[in-house]
Amino acid sequence: MTLEVENIDVYYGPVQALRGVSLRIEEGEMVSLLGANGAGKTTTLRAISGLLAPRSGSIRLNGAEIAGRSAQQVVRLGVAHMPEGRELFPELTVVENLQLGHWTSRKDRADEAARIEEMFELFPRLRERANQAAGTMSGGEQQMLTAARALMSRPSLLLVDELSLGLAPLIVNQLFEALAAVNRAGCAVLLVEQFVHLALKYTTRAYVLAKGEVAVEGNSADLLASPEVMAAYLGDTEKPPEEGKPPEPARPRRKTKRR
Repeated sequence: MTLEVENIDVYYGPVQALRGVSLRIEEGEMVSLLGANGAGKTTTLRAISGLLAPRSGSIRLNGAEIAGRSAQQVVRLGVAHMPEGRELFPELTVVENLQLGHWTSRKDRADEAARIEEMFELFPRLRERANQAAGTMSGGEQQMLTAARALMSRPSLLLVDELSLGLAPLIVNQLFEALAAVNRAGCAVLLVEQFVHLALKYTTRAYVLAKGEVAVEGNSADLLASPEVMAAYLGDTEKPPEEGKPPEPARPRRKTKRR
């Protein structure tokens, strides 16, 4: 699986949200997409997954153009989107939510059962909550279910929007370890994450957005080691929380001038 995003422009009505954004993800890579609030990270994921249609530019998966295709078509091609805000079906059980994630192969009951078992092995807490309504679970358990539901379709590319948002440090670490395991199994990951240091620790490369444009790109280790990049585009408040302490709410970051 190779994803190539080339010079996409995306608008919300008359407002331009992305300006010539380009990025590339190779098979099996885990890549960060970082930036301040409003920089265009979520919009980029939505354009890739088919929730938004770029006004111009190209999005290619294994060389085939997918820009403008419906979200249903993009899922069938192997792209799964784990959205910010979870968007579970709160009145349905854990198992029922997982079954909905398997809709592309819903007639294959044997594969559905096998995939649910794989998700229970990846997230043991979900096995304990199998018949519990999703809306009655803790925030961390709901995020595990959101990840598992996205993985039910056996994607080759997983888009993750704010994995750690509002969660306790112990749960955040468990989720990142599970994501790393999924990546080691061959699924490429494009990760949007508020805790920049943690994202750069787990990924090999990163793109940094500023005002809808790619401002910086490079190896994660190099960006993490660059005080200039961290201060100018990411601020110095995005360190992962210490264990035993809840994440602090995000504070406003320094604005940058367009070049």
